[in-house]
Amino acid sequence: MSSQATNNPNQQQQCEGAAKAAIRGTALAVFLRMLSFVLSQVMLRRVDVRTLGQAAIQLDLLLSTCLFMGREGFRLSLMGENVTYSLHNKYSFGTKREEEHVLEEAALNNVMWLSAPIGVLSATLGLLIHLYISKYDSEDYKFAGCLFCLGAMIESISEPSLILSLRLMKVEIRAAAEGAAIFSKAVAIIVFLEVLSDEMSVSAFGMAQLVYSIVLTGTLYFNMRPYIRLPTRFDAKNRTSFDHRHYIAVFRYPLHTSSLALTGTFTLQGVFKHLLTKGDFIVLSAMSGRYDQGIYAMANSYGGLASRILLQPLEENGRHLFSRLASSKGRDAKECHDLKNVYTFLLKLVLYIGLIFSCIASNYTGVLLKVLAGTKWSSKEASNALASFCFYTSTLALNGMSEAFVYGVVKSASEIKKLSVAHAVIGCAFSVFASFSVSMYGTVGLIAANSFQMLLRSFYSIHFATNYFNNDRNSSGIQKRTKKLSISSLFYQCCPSVFSLISFLGSFLITYISKVQYIEATRDSVTIDRFWVNESVRHVAIGVLCGSVSATISYKTEYILRQSLLSLIKLKYE
Repeated sequence: MSSQATNNPNQQQQCEGAAKAAIRGTALAVFLRMLSFVLSQVMLRRVDVRTLGQAAIQLDLLLSTCLFMGREGFRLSLMGENVTYSLHNKYSFGTKREEEHVLEEAALNNVMWLSAPIGVLSATLGLLIHLYISKYDSEDYKFAGCLFCLGAMIESISEPSLILSLRLMKVEIRAAAEGAAIFSKAVAIIVFLEVLSDEMSVSAFGMAQLVYSIVLTGTLYFNMRPYIRLPTRFDAKNRTSFDHRHYIAVFRYPLHTSSLALTGTFTLQGVFKHLLTKGDFIVLSAMSGRYDQGIYAMANSYGGLASRILLQPLEENGRHLFSRLASSKGRDAKECHDLKNVYTFLLKLVLYIGLIFSCIASNYTGVLLKVLAGTKWSSKEASNALASFCFYTSTLALNGMSEAFVYGVVKSASEIKKLSVAHAVIGCAFSVFASFSVSMYGTVGLIAANSFQMLLRSFYSIHFATNYFNNDRNSSGIQKRTKKLSISSLFYQCCPSVFSLISFLGSFLITYISKVQYIEATRDSVTIDRFWVNESVRHVAIGVLCGSVSATISYKTEYILRQSLLSLIKLKYE
């Protein structure tokens, strides 16, 4: 009893610290990414549609493929290890128990450093493949691809410091580094597009990506220098525990075998996830021209704004929070219930964000493009693609947070294999659906196929969460007092209230009618004149009114969500 009473306050303090770090990291990331978004508007006005398609679709696919081998598997496996990380630069040995703890800590640290050379090797392989497949392309595109691969090598070197910042919950350090890198990249793109000739426009994106990698790596290592410890080699006198089944020694470097195995399993599973995540880019590169790629890149730039600025920080910090809450040993019934409450709260929160984009923002894409990107991007095709991306954001929000829970709590290799099989099946369904939808509806068809894929992935993730909570409930000894959880009941707890859904549906119908009237009235307005401004203000005012009404109804009907948000705000300022 006394031991449990002692551990609960420590665990509560740890969870509160994790939540505070997540809030600070999310807020800082949102602020810095908003600055870079403002600068990217200048880039969109300057760049050609086909150039953007090459840089933002084909070369971005090359970059992400080079990076994922040394990234996702290590992050997921090492974040789940509940081992105290010493802040001392040297290891010290004492009792047998202390020696085992030091060995485990050193072995995990050495595994963490493996991410750098593996990432560099992956990027080198990507460079060789790029040089082979681009031998008939322009010198500009070929040189830009080399710069992207070089940037991937430099970014891979930063991976150990980034993993360490996540393990120590130094979320604000990571957010500051990524924000500074994104901001520097946005400035660099504008500068290089102005300095270089039009024949080197794709290379401007490659140079900007190189700037991003250098700033990210330098900032991370500079801010994490008090905590970084280099890989450790143990002498023979300190190798008494190397014969243990949990460790192996490679050139006297101890390595944590279970973490290595889990990293390999996560990496293999990550291949399926990578193919699913970048399936749209793969389909575009194979089936569409550079103009369609540029239109999709524009829609991804604006439509993905919610994902990059709001959803991605929430998902990543939520994944770390799920991992911390689920990794505690001997959790009681209350702690199991708290984990489920955090899951339903975060899922409901991102669904509300998705409703705003799909029901209201989707009817204002034409106004947005004409104001921010200029008349070059205000075509009907671009507006429809961006509106479709707003609907896609809802499914992206649901899938992102539901999968964040899966990757935060999954531990066994069998569960990861099941996830890989599910992703493989979903990937096949996406490939079939996308091939037909792209040939019939172009960019909009591809976005629809993406939405279909995200719904399938979300269903599997919620199915996994249902089984997890049922097993957690049984292991905590409360199965006799509560009913078994079903997928429908769990999803119902995560869904917005009925009155909120009705209000958002009504907002969509009203703003859609307003959009039709706006398009008809401004059909002959090529430039931004006074008549266009008046019609746009009227259209936007209707959207603001509908959004305010929906927000008020949601605030009044979502008591639990409102209390959770107020608690988080209070926690931020404590």
